[in-house]
Amino acid sequence: MIASIEKYGYVDPAKFDPSLNGGTGGLVYGNGRSQCVQMLRDDPDKNVVPRGVCTDADGNWYLPVLFGVDAESEAVAQALAIDHNNLTMAGGDFDLWEMAKMWEQRDYATLLESLQAQDAVPITMDHDDVAAFLRIIEQGIDGAAFDENVANGVELEATFRIKAPTETADELEQVLNEVLAEYPDAKMEKII
Repeated sequence: MIASIEKYGYVDPAKFDPSLNGGTGGLVYGNGRSQCVQMLRDDPDKNVVPRGVCTDADGNWYLPVLFGVDAESEAVAQALAIDHNNLTMAGGDFDLWEMAKMWEQRDYATLLESLQAQDAVPITMDHDDVAAFLRIIEQGIDGAAFDENVANGVELEATFRIKAPTETADELEQVLNEVLAEYPDAKMEKII
């Protein structure tokens, strides 16, 4: 992120939402970018103020922050915080597990559990996705805590959503056959 800010400037401002932190407010997204600008400011080898960052006569740095269009609740703001990061990956067909890698696993699970209880699940996943994620995080796989190494050699049951933009049934069948060829033990249970 630092290299991006150095090259392109601070072009994606953080967003403040007053519903966070029990109503005292906080950044709903842009935390990482803001921290990177602070690191640039504090690095004696980096003495250039990135474009998009303002300064005053004393050399203090100021970041633009977006205000307005606030969430209706803290839970909705937290869901937005997750989606703001996950949406780009969801558009690239990353699955729930790939998106989860960028979060601290236990904190992410706790937040998702809270959001599910409040019916404020992020749009990058649904209630079934969250339930499956939480079940594996809580129960592990075959009694072992879940991590990438534990899954090796363990039979997993997973649900895949396949988006197949097709015009005809023959085209759809071709896509499904390609999936089944790649995953020969897979079973098709339903098509929606």
